[in-house]
Amino acid sequence: MPAAPVKHPTVSVCMPAYNVERYIREAIDSVLNQTFKDFELIIIDDGSTDGTHAILEELDKKDTRIRIVTTANRGVSASANEAALMARGEFIARLDSDDVSPPDRLEKQVAFLRSHPECVAVGGRVLLIDESGLPLYQMPEIQFGSARIDSELMAGGWPIVQSASMYRRDAVMAVGGYRGQFSLHEDHDLFLRLAEHGPLDNLPDVTLHYRRHVNSITFTQVSKSEGVLEQILRDAHVRRGLPAKAALVTPSRLPHEMNLLARCRHWAWMSLKSRHLNTARKYAWAGFRQAPFSADSWKLMYCALRGR
Repeated sequence: MPAAPVKHPTVSVCMPAYNVERYIREAIDSVLNQTFKDFELIIIDDGSTDGTHAILEELDKKDTRIRIVTTANRGVSASANEAALMARGEFIARLDSDDVSPPDRLEKQVAFLRSHPECVAVGGRVLLIDESGLPLYQMPEIQFGSARIDSELMAGGWPIVQSASMYRRDAVMAVGGYRGQFSLHEDHDLFLRLAEHGPLDNLPDVTLHYRRHVNSITFTQVSKSEGVLEQILRDAHVRRGLPAKAALVTPSRLPHEMNLLARCRHWAWMSLKSRHLNTARKYAWAGFRQAPFSADSWKLMYCALRGR
């Protein structure tokens, strides 16, 4: 039986969606299968041109907690803001439409925010997965404690992940929500402004399976990222009365482009280190096929097959 609609749910899960027919069922199922049941799921279909809308219409009939809005394509910031304005919950949990939430994510994050009323947002550890859902490795950038998270944000780092996080809705509204001019890094901008409103933290638990694939914004629009992030950090320095710096973003923290061979090798080595052997062998073989006469390809393939 579908769950009954809740007029004032504890959590509003907000999910912008654009051309994600391959992944959105799994993303939605990961929300509907949460151990914490007092939520609504708001999905903004941002003008999808593939089969995303048909899948949403089908799933909408199966659970009354799902609320779907279809708009012209406006970008993720506008969609996220619309979802936040529609939200009736005390807390907002973000989930991108190609990612997956572990079953106990909402339960653990609500418990944390209830027991830490001073915190305005909480994230968690992040397990990277590939297009097929195979585990890659945990993101090493995740930090703990408000001071450390804020320091890393001010350095242009990625210490807390939007799709792994839950916010207090009143805090998001108080800082003005997302700012559309900072698309590609609208989450970084929001986290910095939230950190000026109250503490941020991360759970030691994995709260997100973050899908990495070549069609994601992370890879397809990486060349535009540096200037946007620089402007976000300049604005934060001005708001906080801090002196401007010549270079605000640590170069090593900027997203960088990898060719396909380099990415296969990176994922293979990191998966091997994390003991995800099937994933390591998959990407070692993919790299081997691209460069079969390379000594590096042979070394990686040997280590992956040995499992160390």
